[in-house]
Amino acid sequence: MAEENKAFQTSDKVPLEICKDRRFSKTLVILDGRFFSKCHFDDCRLSYAGGPFDFEDCQLTGCQIVLVGPAAAVLVGFERMGLYITPPRGSRLVVAQKRV
Repeated sequence: MAEENKAFQTSDKVPLEICKDRRFSKTLVILDGRFFSKCHFDDCRLSYAGGPFDFEDCQLTGCQIVLVGPAAAVLVGFERMGLYITPPRGSRLVVAQKRV
């Protein structure tokens, strides 16, 4: 079995698909359910709906982070409490009405 297909588990035992040593460029990447290790993301749309995911030693350049569904609702709730999330330098955060 290739290492990329092996399951990684979060601290609460949720299995995640492993993506290691990959370069993503100008594409849509779904974050939910995945563990990214030593990956590069260039001008990508990173979609997050609220499921578990993890990053280890990754680089993001010019990416758009798109929050949908439950993740978008959490962000709106935080903003109403006066809490704001700052995306990585060179990236921007977008709240979408539906999954991209």
